[in-house]
Amino acid sequence: MASAPRNSPRTVDTSPPLSPAPPLSPPVVGTAAAGGTPSPTGFTTGVFPAAEPAAGSSAGKASTAIRLLGILCNWSPFACFNAAAMAHLELPPEYSFMRVMCIGRINQALILRAFEYGADGVILLECRDEDCRYGPGPEVGHSNVDRVRRLLHLLGIGQSRLVEKSFQAHEKEELVRTLWEFAAQIKALGPNPAKPPQERRSA
Repeated sequence: MASAPRNSPRTVDTSPPLSPAPPLSPPVVGTAAAGGTPSPTGFTTGVFPAAEPAAGSSAGKASTAIRLLGILCNWSPFACFNAAAMAHLELPPEYSFMRVMCIGRINQALILRAFEYGADGVILLECRDEDCRYGPGPEVGHSNVDRVRRLLHLLGIGQSRLVEKSFQAHEKEELVRTLWEFAAQIKALGPNPAKPPQERRSA
């Protein structure tokens, strides 16, 4: 049996190298992002921060005037959030959302960081105290919110820009109504006064 030649030429791949994939942008859950793609929860997914509105566009100004952060407990509030999506209930487009296992696990520094990064308002959506699965979670969460609210007052940002609301798993309409009411409250207050002047003017 003849053996293959020992000095046979090797095959060289001459195809051009693949281009690297573009970096992913963090998604924002909302309903007003034109041309957005549906998210797994049923809301429209856009990119944060939002693009600058076109000159003279009142719709664009309305959608970028304020930036809100909603922090959802993984249990009852997130169940409400999913149920609202299934029912196609509309949410204010100014929100970004973050899900955590328990509001009691959000420390004071993380809440303050949201305002440092440009949030005009933060709302914590939590379970009822009697429904918490983590024992001291509600007590820790309430204490953190009280302390951060006092700090926001001292910093001149204002206590009313941070609120906490509790829900049971079936209260999807109440959750959506609360989000709209908080958005209207922050719009009435205007941009976060701790923002750089150029950001406040652009809002």
